[in-house]
Amino acid sequence: AARPAAANPFGAAPAPTAPAANNPFAAGSPMASFPSANMNPYTSPSARGMAAGGQAAGGGGPLDVGDVMDRSWKIFTANLGQLILGMFLYIVVVMVAVFGSMLIMGIGGGIAGALADAGNDEIGVAVMVISMVLFAVALFALTSWMVVGLFRWILGVARGEPGGVGLIFSGGPYLLPAMGAGLLFTLATMLGYLACIVPGLFVALIFSQFLWLILDRNAGPLDSLSQSMRLTEGNRMSLFLLGLIAMGISLVGGFIPFSFLFTGPFIYLMMAVAYLRMTGQTTADMLQNRPMAMGMPPQ
Repeated sequence: AARPAAANPFGAAPAPTAPAANNPFAAGSPMASFPSANMNPYTSPSARGMAAGGQAAGGGGPLDVGDVMDRSWKIFTANLGQLILGMFLYIVVVMVAVFGSMLIMGIGGGIAGALADAGNDEIGVAVMVISMVLFAVALFALTSWMVVGLFRWILGVARGEPGGVGLIFSGGPYLLPAMGAGLLFTLATMLGYLACIVPGLFVALIFSQFLWLILDRNAGPLDSLSQSMRLTEGNRMSLFLLGLIAMGISLVGGFIPFSFLFTGPFIYLMMAVAYLRMTGQTTADMLQNRPMAMGMPPQ
């Protein structure tokens, strides 16, 4: 019987797989291993899968206060006009909401006074109480809606997303979870402060990320608080230092007229960047500085 042909160890090597035409990130190309090749920089961690502890898979970690400040300043200076305009718009709308709510209470007070003059004291008191309740509910709902929209807009700026100041008015879908989590946060913090100042600060720190988590991951009230507890683990001292820096900026800005148009956006931006760094997400300065050289990671 004929023997099979012996394998030729010096035979031609298999031809390398050619990358797909016009696709620098195709399999076999030098850029295929670049970490951001097939990643949408605007995708939230919930869409990419989460690692244990509430951090984005493959990212996150201990906060570097200096890094957060540096990135926040770069994003702030690159978006200065939008940030000033958005902060001014936010303040104007909140003031209108406050005066509108006060108008409701004023009308109720006028009706109550007229009823009292007519001898209907009990009905007048009831009308006054109802007007005060409506005032409180309307003010809380309107200001909460604006705060949620403000945070959503700031988060978009920190990520480098398009959308502009119009995002300030997009907080509606997140309003109810944010209000629920906010009430729980306030209650827990107040109980902590009743025990002592330190427990109150600790509670405020561990739950401080709940609103970002609602906006970023559509977390519910309880889930946002529990995720915040996990996310802030190992970062609470850094968050405390950032809080002190924010207080210092606010105090200094208090002596300069209209400085809140600058200090407010920067402080909120600093908070958003801290959240994005803790969850391992891309910030706007990374997109601006993304190198084009082959194989180089983002700065």
